[in-house]
Amino acid sequence: MFSEFKQYFKKYRVSGFFSVIVVIIVIFGIFSFLNQKSQNEKKYREELKVIADFKAKQISDWFNERMAQANFQNNGGTFAYNLRDYAKNPSSAELRNKVKVWLDNYVKVYHYSCATVYDSSGKILLCLDSKCEKVEAEEKLARLALKNNEIELNDIYSSSYQNSDLNIAVPLKVIEDKNIFQVGVLVLKIDPKERLFPLLNTWPTPRKTVETLLFRRESNKVVLLSEARIVNNVSPELSYNLNKKSLPIGVWSVAKDVEGFYEGLDCRGIEVLVYAVKIPATHWWMVAKIDSAEFNAPVVLAARNTVFIVLTMIIICFLFVYLVYYRDRSVLMEEKNIVEMERTIIAHEKDFLAKYSNDTIMIVDEYFNILDVNESGCRMYGYTREEILSMKADNLRPPEMKSDFKKTAKIMYSAGNYIGENIHIKKNGERFPIEVSSNAFEKDGKKHLHVIIRDISVRKQIEAEALLQQSKYKELFDNIADCVVVCTSPDNGESFNIVDINKSAEVLEKVNKKDIIGKSLKEIFPGVVDFGLYEILGKVWQTGIPEYCPPAFYKDDKIEGWRENYVYRLPRGEVVAVYKDLTKEKNKQDNLNFLYKSSLETGSMMFNVDLFSYAAKKISELDENIIILASAFDEKTNILKVKAVEGLGLMSDTITGLLGKDILNFDLIVEGNAKKHFLAGRMNKVPVDFYEFNLRAVPRPVCNVIEKMLNFESFYAMGIVHDKKLFGCVSLVMRRGANYELLKIVESFVSQISSILQRRLLEEERMKMLGVIEKTEEKYLQIFNLSPLPIMITRLDDGCFIEVNDSAVKLIGAKKEYIVGKTSIELGLYTDPEDRKKIIEQLQKCGVAIGVRVRQYTLGGKELLVLQNYKVLDIEGVRCVLTITQDITEHKQLKNKLIQAQKLEAVGQLASGVSHEFNNLLTIISLAMEEAKRKNTLEFYSKITNTVIKTSKQAASIAKRLNEFAKKREIAYRKQTVTSVVDYILELLNNQALKKNIIIEKEYLFEEEIYFDDTLLLQVILNVVQNAIHAVKNEGKIKVSVREDLGVISIIVSDNGIGISKEHLSKIFDPFFTTKGAFGTGEEVGTGLGLSVSYSIMQSLAGDISAESEAGKGSTFTIRIQALKSYNPVVMKKMPLIQDPGKLNVLIAEEKKSISTIVSDVLKEKCLKIIVTDNGQDAFNVLGSETIDLLIAELNVPALKIEETLALAREKNPKVSVIILTDVKKESFSPWKDKIDKAGGAEVLHKPFKEEEVKVLLEKITKEQGKV
Repeated sequence: MFSEFKQYFKKYRVSGFFSVIVVIIVIFGIFSFLNQKSQNEKKYREELKVIADFKAKQISDWFNERMAQANFQNNGGTFAYNLRDYAKNPSSAELRNKVKVWLDNYVKVYHYSCATVYDSSGKILLCLDSKCEKVEAEEKLARLALKNNEIELNDIYSSSYQNSDLNIAVPLKVIEDKNIFQVGVLVLKIDPKERLFPLLNTWPTPRKTVETLLFRRESNKVVLLSEARIVNNVSPELSYNLNKKSLPIGVWSVAKDVEGFYEGLDCRGIEVLVYAVKIPATHWWMVAKIDSAEFNAPVVLAARNTVFIVLTMIIICFLFVYLVYYRDRSVLMEEKNIVEMERTIIAHEKDFLAKYSNDTIMIVDEYFNILDVNESGCRMYGYTREEILSMKADNLRPPEMKSDFKKTAKIMYSAGNYIGENIHIKKNGERFPIEVSSNAFEKDGKKHLHVIIRDISVRKQIEAEALLQQSKYKELFDNIADCVVVCTSPDNGESFNIVDINKSAEVLEKVNKKDIIGKSLKEIFPGVVDFGLYEILGKVWQTGIPEYCPPAFYKDDKIEGWRENYVYRLPRGEVVAVYKDLTKEKNKQDNLNFLYKSSLETGSMMFNVDLFSYAAKKISELDENIIILASAFDEKTNILKVKAVEGLGLMSDTITGLLGKDILNFDLIVEGNAKKHFLAGRMNKVPVDFYEFNLRAVPRPVCNVIEKMLNFESFYAMGIVHDKKLFGCVSLVMRRGANYELLKIVESFVSQISSILQRRLLEEERMKMLGVIEKTEEKYLQIFNLSPLPIMITRLDDGCFIEVNDSAVKLIGAKKEYIVGKTSIELGLYTDPEDRKKIIEQLQKCGVAIGVRVRQYTLGGKELLVLQNYKVLDIEGVRCVLTITQDITEHKQLKNKLIQAQKLEAVGQLASGVSHEFNNLLTIISLAMEEAKRKNTLEFYSKITNTVIKTSKQAASIAKRLNEFAKKREIAYRKQTVTSVVDYILELLNNQALKKNIIIEKEYLFEEEIYFDDTLLLQVILNVVQNAIHAVKNEGKIKVSVREDLGVISIIVSDNGIGISKEHLSKIFDPFFTTKGAFGTGEEVGTGLGLSVSYSIMQSLAGDISAESEAGKGSTFTIRIQALKSYNPVVMKKMPLIQDPGKLNVLIAEEKKSISTIVSDVLKEKCLKIIVTDNGQDAFNVLGSETIDLLIAELNVPALKIEETLALAREKNPKVSVIILTDVKKESFSPWKDKIDKAGGAEVLHKPFKEEEVKVLLEKITKEQGKV
């Protein structure tokens, strides 16, 4: 078990993990111990210092107090006068008693041990101690005080006096007649054991080894003044000679005259911590010390605890690892058992696998006898099993290859494992390639071979085809016209080495493939970095995305030229650069630019032969082997007047002398195909020789000689054409050695000449048209002014009116002189100036805006809804806007009335369904109350109450929904499911369907929440489903499907009713068209408004409605709306730019749908548009695109930051009102209130709140904003 655990430790690297944990625990323990040690030492040091400093101050104050008392007596105290009287009459008992009483009181009050008075001669007059003996040290001190006339002090254990007391000698003086007389000396004795030493020996904290000592340093020694404890029979010395090599640590600090902490041995030889401090105003030093053993005792305890904790944690970790091992060991044992079972199964199936393997499996002994073979071997070679077992292995080879078999077999036996290829022969003589893999083994002391033979004919065939394909690609690579260089990078794209290069690249770059393979790309092509290709190679190496390197000029010390590169990476990792040499094309382009610049110079020339001569000279500068012929065409006679360009030096004197100077001046008839060639507008090779040019009847032999002398080779011509008419011709007689690539350049140049001709002709046409335009301007001006539609021309940048027609003047309501020169903003036409900004943005992008609905004011204050078309014009260099306006105010009102009328019609049709629902609910209530009356028990009344309340609420909900549907309202997008609206409609129409035994099937393939107007969509679906019920006969079928495809929701209503004929199908969405009663011919009553209104509603919702039907087979109506899973203002803005200014635009951001629904219901009457979101991102989208009057937001809506939301809302509308909904109680809301106040403030509703509270706040907000 332990050995397995050890192996598990190594295998899964648990030892490493365990070691890391142990190291971490040990390091933690060490740091914890060092921290405790540091804290403990710091604590003891602070205690030692604080108490020692305090005691030093106490001693200093005590000493200063004694000296102050002595100074007072020295400076003429009353006692001096008493002593003077007593010194004069020492026999007077009264005076003696007076002096003694004063001394006795003084000693008691100031805690002296004794006091002695000496006269001015140094003799004792009086001593308080009756047993007082003459002390020589005191007398000596008294005489010294008399001699020096100042206070003298003999210290404890002073070397001069050798006493253990502290004596103060105070000379006493009196003043008589302004003279000072010494009358004696007062010697005050202080016993240190009474006051000083107890002060030293007391310690405020319970410490066993703390000791405070008092020292005085003299010239070459340190004297111990205080009493020291005797520990371990070791008593400290009273004085220490400074010449000693080793001093106790406390004495050493005094000897060095340094204060602070020190560690070392004291007089006992024990390690101590010492703090030394000098006592102010004295020659004394205080040394406080404590044994190291005592202040280290907590550290030792902490060390023990740390070691215990560390060891405990290590043991716990070890036990954890062992438990993990034990668990894994169980799993491993289970897996091991499974493996053993699988091995047993495999062993049983081994014979089956060998028997039915696709490869041949044989057992061969050391004499090459085939001992066993599977069935695949028999099929492969065409022998029976008995025939193969009677053969030797070498018989499977062709006769000429048997000689090598023994050599191969020897290798098989010696190598143990062998893999190789060979040729075998079948029974029918067919030879085929095989792959042999063998394994040598011993059985019963004899060597055997386990051989697996595989037929590799197919593989060999594929390899041959691959080699053939590879050779083809190699041939293509070497002979392709484009240059190809293959590179690889040894350092991940930092540098590149050349792997391969094709022949085209060798020729272009003038290199030898053998010399550059394997070398650095920079070494062979030094200019590749400046060329920019090196950076692209690195980029393609890293990303694998092909890159195009546009034409650029490459140059190094060997080659230069224009190159165009395309770089891509092969699957194996190499980077390939395929490039072309564009040097010749670039030169052509330069020549073309030269000709183009030259053509600009021809713009001022007349279109005649002089222009041809100028052009020909320019072309001749490119190649002297081209003879230019200029021609002018006479369309009436179809004759080209050919004239050679003079001054080119192409005609020798011999030729001109023989044929005359006008040798190349002649007329040429152009008809039929020749004329077609010229009219084609491109350079054509004309099959004409010099003999045909010469119309002066020069014999052909002579012409042939002249052709040879002139070195003619071919003749090209290009017609100068405009509007399919031939005006002239430029011809080129190409001499041998001419650059034929210049033909394209000349073709382009002649096109330039044609353009000049075109410009001249257009100029002539323009001059003709000017006269016509002047005549038509007057007509257009009349059309502009007499148009019944208002037409306005304004400047694009500021909207200033430039021109308006009479209809526009009537619409705006002011004179033309007042309107022109002012902007639309100055006139106050727009109800919201933001509308013009939106229109201008669209015009700047598209240049046109069609069918824009805008609300505008007239100057009389009347508000209109207008439909406008805009077009950007350029008038004398100023960008202007042409606006055509149509007043659709009445049209809009009529349309709204039409929709409302259809709603009321639908409500009437719903009456039967609603009444049926109400009857059911009233039946439930009636039966419940009758049962309650019959039983008449309090218990049953309590039970039946919930049923009555629930049923009443259902009835109220139906009435409320029907009331909402009948109201007039604007579009309001809310997040909900389409299926909920469909379910509600089917519930209302269920009674109608049951009367006709109609089965309604539902297929809901999409049930996610999206944004849409439920009331408007309800009206559309209601119309369609009602029509389906009317169209279906008894026991018919209606199917309603909801599905989503590519972001579009489709509501499909199909029925098997009477259908719609083809002639009626195209008219069903027209107003007042119906096939029902009243306006139609059917049994059902209808007005023809339902589908027309439905079509208008779907247009306003940015949706669609369509129908498919066949008479007698039923109809299918498809209603499509966009799947707005998040707020999308682009789609939702398919409505007039300006909303009703008398109502509120509201955004509700609330995660709980139940609360948002309640608030929406309260706001509906007061609000124009209600947008409900359940997350912060949608709320931000709404605030970024809509102008919101009222924001109602829950504090805890996901992704909603209340400060940023309020800032964005007030940026769009500074007057926006805000209501915050919160679960936080009032007493805990102060932190949130501070944030909200900083963001501009808001009203707060704490949940749960009542509906009445919302109504009160809404009333307040509408009054503040001036809304209706």
